[in-house]
Amino acid sequence: MEGLGAAASVTALLQITAEVGKLCGKYMQEVRHAQKDIERLQSKVSALHEVLTRIHNESHSDMPTATVQKCLEELRSIKERLEPKHRHIAMNRMGLRSLKWPFTSKEVGAQVQELEEYLVIFSTILQLNIHEKVSGAEQELLLEKLPYAGDAVFNSHLNDQRHRPCLANTRVDVLGEVMAWAADPSPQCIFWLKGLAGMGKSTIATTVAFELKKKSRPVASYFFQRGHSDLAHVRKLIPTIVRQLSQYSSSYRQSVITAIKKEPGIGDTASLQEQYDKLLVKPLGKLAPLIRAQDPFFIVMDALDECDVQRDLRMLLKLLAGTDDMPELGLKVFVTSRPELPIRHGFQLMPSILYRNLALQNVPRSVVDSDIRKYLSYELKDVQHDFCLPAHWPATEDLDILARKAGGLFIFAATACRYIGGSSLAKPPDRLQQICTSVATNTLMTEELDQMYAIVLQSSIRGKYTEEERQSIRNRYHYIVGCIIMLLDPIPISQLYSLLNGPLVESQEELEGALQTLHAVFDVPEATGSPIQMLHLSFRDFLLDPNRCLDRQFWVDEQQAHRSLTTDCIRLLSSSLSRNMCGLPSLGTLKSEIHPATIENALSPAVHWPVDSASFLPNGKLLATTYYVTESGEEIDDEQDVQRLEIWDPQTGASQAYLKPPTGSFVIEKLSPDGHNVVSVSFDGILRLWDTAKAEYRFISGNHASTIISAAFSFDSQFLALGSEDGSIRLLDVQKGDWHYKLEGRSEQVEALIFSPDGTMIAATIADETVQLWDFQTSSHRFTTEGPPWKAAGFRDNQVVFSPHSKLLASQSGDIIIRLLDVVTGKCRFKFECYSGYIRIVTFSPDGELLALASNNDTVQLWDVQTGSCRFILTGHIMAFSPDGRFLALGSTDCLVRLWSVQEQEYHSILDYHSEEVDAVCFSPDGRFLVSASNRMARFWDVHLCVYRPSPYFDSRRETMYKVRFSPDGKLVASESRNKIQLWDPETGDCCFDYEGNGVSFSSDGQLVVSVSEEGVRLLNIRTGNHRMFRKGYLAVLSPRGQLAASAMTDYSIQLWNIENGDNLATFKGHSEKITSLVFSASGNFIASGVDPCRPVDSCWLARLWNTLTGDCIATFADCFDTMVFAPNSELLAVVFFDHSLRFWDTRAGLFSFRLRDNYGAVFSPNSRLVATRDLNKEVHLWDTQTGEHLLTIPYLSIEPRIEFLAGIDAVFVDGIAHEVGPAKMTEAERANHRHLLSDLQVHSSWKWVTKSGERLLWLPSERRPFACNSLGNYAVWKNKIVIGSGNGIMTFLTFEDEFYRHGGDFQEREDKLT
Repeated sequence: MEGLGAAASVTALLQITAEVGKLCGKYMQEVRHAQKDIERLQSKVSALHEVLTRIHNESHSDMPTATVQKCLEELRSIKERLEPKHRHIAMNRMGLRSLKWPFTSKEVGAQVQELEEYLVIFSTILQLNIHEKVSGAEQELLLEKLPYAGDAVFNSHLNDQRHRPCLANTRVDVLGEVMAWAADPSPQCIFWLKGLAGMGKSTIATTVAFELKKKSRPVASYFFQRGHSDLAHVRKLIPTIVRQLSQYSSSYRQSVITAIKKEPGIGDTASLQEQYDKLLVKPLGKLAPLIRAQDPFFIVMDALDECDVQRDLRMLLKLLAGTDDMPELGLKVFVTSRPELPIRHGFQLMPSILYRNLALQNVPRSVVDSDIRKYLSYELKDVQHDFCLPAHWPATEDLDILARKAGGLFIFAATACRYIGGSSLAKPPDRLQQICTSVATNTLMTEELDQMYAIVLQSSIRGKYTEEERQSIRNRYHYIVGCIIMLLDPIPISQLYSLLNGPLVESQEELEGALQTLHAVFDVPEATGSPIQMLHLSFRDFLLDPNRCLDRQFWVDEQQAHRSLTTDCIRLLSSSLSRNMCGLPSLGTLKSEIHPATIENALSPAVHWPVDSASFLPNGKLLATTYYVTESGEEIDDEQDVQRLEIWDPQTGASQAYLKPPTGSFVIEKLSPDGHNVVSVSFDGILRLWDTAKAEYRFISGNHASTIISAAFSFDSQFLALGSEDGSIRLLDVQKGDWHYKLEGRSEQVEALIFSPDGTMIAATIADETVQLWDFQTSSHRFTTEGPPWKAAGFRDNQVVFSPHSKLLASQSGDIIIRLLDVVTGKCRFKFECYSGYIRIVTFSPDGELLALASNNDTVQLWDVQTGSCRFILTGHIMAFSPDGRFLALGSTDCLVRLWSVQEQEYHSILDYHSEEVDAVCFSPDGRFLVSASNRMARFWDVHLCVYRPSPYFDSRRETMYKVRFSPDGKLVASESRNKIQLWDPETGDCCFDYEGNGVSFSSDGQLVVSVSEEGVRLLNIRTGNHRMFRKGYLAVLSPRGQLAASAMTDYSIQLWNIENGDNLATFKGHSEKITSLVFSASGNFIASGVDPCRPVDSCWLARLWNTLTGDCIATFADCFDTMVFAPNSELLAVVFFDHSLRFWDTRAGLFSFRLRDNYGAVFSPNSRLVATRDLNKEVHLWDTQTGEHLLTIPYLSIEPRIEFLAGIDAVFVDGIAHEVGPAKMTEAERANHRHLLSDLQVHSSWKWVTKSGERLLWLPSERRPFACNSLGNYAVWKNKIVIGSGNGIMTFLTFEDEFYRHGGDFQEREDKLT
């Protein structure tokens, strides 16, 4: 009901409810025996009046006309019976009571129930508008956030060119059945019209949409079209439908706007399932009371088979099949398609009551032929008029022949009519006879249609030509037609000419002339800006199929057409594009920062095409998979068959180990964190510990008093915890095979176990809905949570999770609640609730700042553990953080893997290669490799390049570069790949040295290089090229002056060597673990050493400071450290600890100097008087190293600030900006000069840009970006040179000249690949 009509109807309802209420009041005064019934009716009418008053005051126009009218009629009927009759009026004047209640209690009950239904409807309208009251302009702006495919709508210009409604009195039976279904209130909410290509399905769909719109029914449409960038997939399907439906109902529109306001990016980034649920199903669900009182919403989807992505097609049908409450939603869907297998299968999954189908091929042939004959007669009458042909033309018998030849295909009739009257030079009678007398030459179902297409093509080259001219025409035909049918998107003739301009097409007029003879199969608009379209995809199918297109002069070789089109695209781009053609102030300007008009003016429409790139997948770590097989080895899906556990090397794709229990399948299988062991428990109760390298048992045990239910390895892989049915937990020493001790808790079975990351605690979830926490070191019990409302993990190990720093424990309580516990006190800090479904996975980010919850309905929530607030809601139902915390991988039911950038707070990439919903995702330990699995198929991804590795083949000649660095003098670049070191000349790009080893260290003059290999410590003299081998070690460094070398040995000692003669000068002993860090002071008089901080051992000092002159250990540090840095004068050692504290030691006295809390990343000035640090609040601090006095605080905005000093200048440079220490200030000229001296070239933390002083200079293609797991080591800078080692083995050398910065000039680039 529109505007004024709605207001008038509400006014009428207000008036009559007031009158009925007043009448009920009179009856209350005069009638005593029906007080309760009167009060019931009066109360309901008063409530209805109150709601209507509020609706009237707020001027709502979205009132259902039919409902309002029925309500008026009901109230008028009640009023008529309540009104006093003449006899009562007369008796009342005499003072006599004669008023009689006219309704029985049963009648009042029925009236109250019916009025209650109206009350619910009107209250729903009121509430929807109260909660989301948004202005019309704001509504339009919000709706415009949803992508819209205008060409997909039934009455769009594009669709009007392709499909017109059925002629009057044709398709009567089919349309009658469809429209009867549309008016039928039965729960059959989906109508599937299926038929072969060319049977007129799209014309019927267009007619249905027109008829529904003519009847003022709410209708939305989406016409798929294969090969069209917008219409060949479902990315814009739901948003386009929603925007159409929202125009019919303001209440529905308000619900949609609410969803958009909650998730502004839902139209662009959300999955199909999420869009369907949040934009269609849920908003309609809110309108349920209204829907029963108004017309249903109709959706017309045409040519479903032309959706190019089969996975999208299956997902759409799955969503339709899963919408059990579609009748309650007031939704009806009309679908047309060819009867292809995926679509048939999708409809077979739907309950029979949910849909009905009609096969066009089953419509009686006589009816179809009659309709085709009417169509032919209608179309050829126009030809007869245009060509002034006799009135009796075409003859009745010719129409009969054409209708019979059509074989039930309307596309044949349409093509024939266009051919017969398609050219001003044509003779329609001759062309009509040509078709009528033609004989098909193949035996396919499409024989007559194929013959029709052959006639059209043959006529396009008919004429008197020499053989040379005829060959030229054929070549031009293949060139033009092959291009048109290969293009993803149709383009106008002007752009087509720009693409094809060359020897075969020398002018646009020549192109137009060639297409003039093909109007029967192509729509060539008169307006040069409109695209050229194929009239039906069956023409493309015909041209590409050699079994249908039997005349080889017209058959199009698909591969050759693609090659030709690619060549033309490259030629066009090469001639059209130039450096900085938009005249931008900076070459690093993003497209989002450029006004669209600037791009439009600089780039012709012909070159607005995307370019994709792909690259090579590097090697990764081991991967374990489990699956079921029959005894013959064939993979199946039957739990009663034998299970296998297989270990894979993603580097080669080869299986490393193939494990199976002697009988039955695995109940439990776990891979140790170091990948060396697998524990399995089979149905026969046998515990086995496997060696993955040898695929053999290391340990086997079957003597268990109680059945093993759960298992977990410690983070260092040294211990295995086993939970039993009797509630006990046993600890096994993996290396020795000895039982360590037994923990006795409650008598309920242990459902799941997990070690804390620091190795000090074990958490267990128990079947009685409690969580136990044990001290691993002392085997003492810390605390047990109380029973309900706590709820244990539900047989999922990751539902009780420690934070990375082991201070917090997240535990699931019920299906939707996670509580965050303090492991010291056992108290609950926060309660996180997941209302979108039951929780499937719980995990912390590596830095412990975020807690991620994945639910069953494809939703992932990211919670801030400091504030307890929900930061983001993402798409996915399984997930995993990368080890460095930069990415969160999300697997979803829409078969996609999404990579969320935690730093940039946006989707980094979407990985699309699965055909089923993604069941698992995991990162390799180094973070550069992602494995995703679906339906027993694993996919391997390069996280950095975001590309899928299609085969297990790996070319060992192109290895991942883990680290690159310049020599101190900038004359060499060292790259490290897997057990290989290469030294490069950055000027020529030549590889100077290539040898086995790792751990490169240069002397200060760049002439000596030390490294380690299996043979021992290697010293390379750059000048002579001579190698010298020392005693075996696994880590080696050179002193800055090149006089000493230190190597870490396998017996945990440190050897000090004289470089000149190779003598062993000293041996330092004191560590009891593998040494992982060695750092010389600048003078070479001191060396700092440290062990792996993630593997602390009791009474073991993690780091030590040694005097190389005396051999004494002068200081020890017991806390977990991150990095160690000497001051340039060697008098101070700065140690950054894991608790974000920074401590300084005086190396001369070996004494603690001072400590800075919440600071890290020490950078010393050249004179060692100043040190710069940074904190967690994005601030750089400057300190006096002699007094410990704080001098400056400098805020920064970048993710990783660049902190630098220059010799002789009392200032610190943060991201290229100088900050003076003293009162003296630099002039602008001095600042510019100093800034020029800084080596401020770097690769941005996103790895996508080379920047200088924070300004973007050069975008890096994905295959040229640094290997992401070690950002600081995979590119190196020397003055104006930068060298980048990427994950696919490519070394890129870039030299930036001053001209480049000032004028956007050229840069020098070389590419070198490992060979």
